[in-house]
Amino acid sequence: MIVRVLITTGIVIVALLVILEIRGWLNGTRQMSKAQKVYRLSAGLVLETILVMILLGRTILAGLSPVTQITYWTAAMALTFMLIVIALLDVRATLLYYTERRRESFRDLISEERRKE
Repeated sequence: MIVRVLITTGIVIVALLVILEIRGWLNGTRQMSKAQKVYRLSAGLVLETILVMILLGRTILAGLSPVTQITYWTAAMALTFMLIVIALLDVRATLLYYTERRRESFRDLISEERRKE
């Protein structure tokens, strides 16, 4: 019972975080590349799917064949690995984005210094 409550709470929290992320994009308060937006939205959707699969798994699979159950949980595990890959791609995109912003800042600083001379 406690596990179901925790998973349901996790589903709600992840959904709220995805909504807040989308609001930030629409308001312009979050500066990120298009790739980062895709990775973040994909990660949220995959995480939601995994949590729903965990929550409903025992109920849906009750009375089904062992092969069906193994297939179901293998799919959940594959989604988990996919989420890890998406997270790593997001980290890479974030590093590239901020590296480019830092380069732009240095270029602006150098050009400003040259104008002063």
